[in-house]
Amino acid sequence: MTKIIMSEKTYSLRDHPKMRYHGVPTWPPGWGGACQNYDVFPRGEEGILLKVDKIEADAKYPERLGLTIKYGGRPYYGELWVEDSYFLAKIFGILQENIGTNLMTIGQLEI
Repeated sequence: MTKIIMSEKTYSLRDHPKMRYHGVPTWPPGWGGACQNYDVFPRGEEGILLKVDKIEADAKYPERLGLTIKYGGRPYYGELWVEDSYFLAKIFGILQENIGTNLMTIGQLEI
């Protein structure tokens, strides 16, 4: 009897094909928050992950993740949307394990 071993391909979190919503890449999220004159918002994978929350689906929006980061001494917020709820749960766990980690490192994680 021959055994066939199939290896599952791994991707970095940032490049995973399921890290999309309606075909648009969603990592890293766009960042927003309260601002003052001359504040510079983080772009891309800048900042340290402070918190991740699971946001339940409602009549208008699907289940998604709310991320809070720290950049330049200030908190910023973004939402991470994906279409696959199983994958969203997996990403939630990975992000929970990486609180306090910079976003570039998180984006490089193999999943």
